[in-house]
Amino acid sequence: MCLIVLALDSHPQYPLVIAGNRDEFLARPSNAADWWRDAPRVLGGRDLEAGGSWMGVTSNGRLAAVTNYREAIPRQPEALSRGNLVAQFLGSPANCATYLADVSSRAFAYNGYSLLVGTNLGSPGCEVWVDSNRTLQGATRLSAGIFGLSNGPPNSPWPKVVRARRGLKAALAPMLLDRAQLAHQLMDLLADPTEARASELPTTGVSEEIERKLSATFVRMPGYGTRTSTVFMVDDAGAAFFVERTYNGESEPHERKFSFQIEGD
Repeated sequence: MCLIVLALDSHPQYPLVIAGNRDEFLARPSNAADWWRDAPRVLGGRDLEAGGSWMGVTSNGRLAAVTNYREAIPRQPEALSRGNLVAQFLGSPANCATYLADVSSRAFAYNGYSLLVGTNLGSPGCEVWVDSNRTLQGATRLSAGIFGLSNGPPNSPWPKVVRARRGLKAALAPMLLDRAQLAHQLMDLLADPTEARASELPTTGVSEEIERKLSATFVRMPGYGTRTSTVFMVDDAGAAFFVERTYNGESEPHERKFSFQIEGD
């Protein structure tokens, strides 16, 4: 993912709501979201080049998503796949803090990332944590509120993060929400092509023209752009709703929807 906004304990009906975009090279092969044959509890898209994922959830209440860290230093071509951090957590019994501590001990083996993980979704014991191998903050458990993440430090005030957090807060303003309508509203938010003004752009080591194009929530560049938009929510009874739109250059995106009840181990 290259943009994630998350509302944790911010609505009485939906204690967890996530919306995110995956930006990637258009030629990189991947599968749309589905239940994984080799890990039947896991739901998410899959990168066919390295076998990992950008975002996934499980039927027993686990969540993981990763964003790349945009920086001026050269990318290590021999680095391990960051998408496998998602797949490994979804298949692990470890809690968030233990898993992130283990990843931190080998974080040097990966190019820059921010990793979001959660457990016990849909229950009072829900935890969501974030960590990055490019910041000194260390693993942090998120408190109630609306959180945003792109290709820099968590909750950085990048224009797309600020817009998306504001949009998610507005979408959750009504006390009663229909999940299909909420998902549709958040998909519209994720499809926003508005680019930031030059004065608002962060400095991440790319040219100003590319920085401007990447500042949009929905990115479109030659050979690169938003491939997938995902909305995931869990209500106060543990009912989960996962919606994915996949963009492949066709006039109409392909949309898939999954509904399931989160169950314990």
